[in-house]
This record gives sequence, structure tokens and C-alpha cells, in this order.
Amino acid sequence: MNWGIMGTGTIAHRFAEALNYDKNAVLYACASRTEEKAEAFRKAFGVRKAYGSYEAMAADPDVDIIYVATPMSAHYDNVRLCFEHNKAVLCEKAVTETAAEFAGLAAMARSRKLFFMEAMWMKCHEGFRQALSWVREGRIGKLQSVRADFSKFLTYDPESRLFKKELGGGALLDLTVYTTAFCTAFLGNEPSQIFSCQAPTPAGTDYYNSTLMTYPDGTFAAMNAGFGYYTPVSGMILGDRGRIEFDEFFIRHNNVTLYNDRGEAVERFEKPFGCNGYEGEAAEAERCLREGLTESPLVPLDDSLAVLKILDAIRACWQQS
Repeated sequence: MNWGIMGTGTIAHRFAEALNYDKNAVLYACASRTEEKAEAFRKAFGVRKAYGSYEAMAADPDVDIIYVATPMSAHYDNVRLCFEHNKAVLCEKAVTETAAEFAGLAAMARSRKLFFMEAMWMKCHEGFRQALSWVREGRIGKLQSVRADFSKFLTYDPESRLFKKELGGGALLDLTVYTTAFCTAFLGNEPSQIFSCQAPTPAGTDYYNSTLMTYPDGTFAAMNAGFGYYTPVSGMILGDRGRIEFDEFFIRHNNVTLYNDRGEAVERFEKPFGCNGYEGEAAEAERCLREGLTESPLVPLDDSLAVLKILDAIRACWQQS
């Protein structure tokens, strides 16, 4: 399957490594805004073709699927460009800055019967899927709450993409998108109430934030994310007969432990990645294309849309406070 990579930044490097590991993938093309950057990327990863514009790669008839790894603020236009050339797309999270933008892209993909998936790699990890199975099997009893923390310390830098409002900066779209996807995977896409607060940067983006979501059945999610402090990057699912804990940095580990109601570890799933973890989402996209699917059952478009609706609601909380 011939892959094209749109964008040549850090995340594109990691994905290229995963594609070179994947025996079913051909790292066929790459594109950057300059021919020099595209050519450097081609040489670094053995890509067959390099393009100095995104449209030129999207127009290549031999490209089967495009991985969009451009800055977040450019995703909407870049994904539309791919769809206009009838290309399947795997796009880095957050796919868009708002739910309305994502809904538009999803409608376009569905109308053209094109494969479209958010690159929420943790949902493709076997450890994550094992945790879902334990919950569905009732191994921790009645579900009570889910907790997710994703914080790291970064000194405020007005020149950094992570803090620039016009580039989709802030913890919300970069980190809270993960904690929200994690919590909704276990509790559902429709919380009844959302409470959130943030610490803003001088640029108007959020430096860090804290959110509580409650559900009609009495369950709740507690989420913290940000750049202003360091905490263990942890994910935990709590039930009345036990809990499930992911190893630290839950989004990029395949290791998860099941505990009983006495706090004793009763089962452990542990499996090292073959490469760097990004191969899982690539393999899932390839599987869907082989089977003629336009959406992944692991990362459905409706789930990605629901997360962005929650992020919109979190922003609304901040505006009201």
C-alpha cells in the first residue's frame, strides 16, 4: 500500500519509521512546503518520491493513502485537499480545531466514500483494547470513574507552536484531546455536565486545564492536562470490584494491569511495540482499506467528533468563568 506523508516535522519522522517497519506499507511519497525539506526527508527515510507542494503529492495517482502531519491549524485545508483528489486520509490529532470543522470533513469523506481516520494511536494499541475487554467482561465490576492526567512542564515560549493561538496551540488541542478520548472510550461520548477551568498564557491559549465530566448513570471522568507542571502521565479505570491501570505515559505504552478490590494485581497485559507504536494505526488503516471500510471500528469518526464537541464545551466553560 503506497503511503504519502504530508508534512516533514517530528511526528512525520516517527510515522515514517513505523512505515519502514511495516511490511505491508510502501513509504512512497512525502511532501513539504519546500522542495529542500521534502528531499531531505526522502533521503532520510528512503522515500521514493518527494514533492515541494502538498497538492502535487495529493494529485499523484499512485498514492493510496495520505498521513497528514502538518501543523494543527492547517489540518482542515490539507485534509480537504486530499479528499478533493479522492485520497484516503489518516490525520494527526486533533484533526480540526472545532467540531463543526470536523463534521464538515467527515461529511465530505462519507459522500465520496473515502477512508478517513483520526490518528488516535492509543486506541489501536493492544493494551488499550485489552482494557476495554476487561471492562466489558465486568472484571472490575460496575464502572465508577475514569481518571486521566497528561501534563509536562514547558517554559512559556511565545514563538513555540504549542503556545500560538493561530497555530492551534494550547494544552486543550495538544493534550486534553488525549485525556478526553481516553475517558470517553470507557464512559461514553455524551456526558451530562462538563465543568472546567484553565490557566491562560499571555497569548490567550491555555497553559494547563482541569476538567470534570459527569454522566447520567452517576459515573464521572476527571482529567488534567497542561504544560505548566509535571505529573505522571497516567490513565486509570475504577470499578466497584477493582481497577485497571496503564503504565506511566498511557498513550504510548502497551502495558496495562488489572487489580481486584483488595488492590492486588490479578492480570497483566504487556507486549513491547515492534517499532515505536505508530505502526498500530498504520496497520489499522491498511486493514480497513483492504477490507473496503471507510471508517475504522477502533477509531470511528463519530467518536472523534464527540471528543471535539467536548473540547468545544470546555472552551465554553472558560468563557463563562
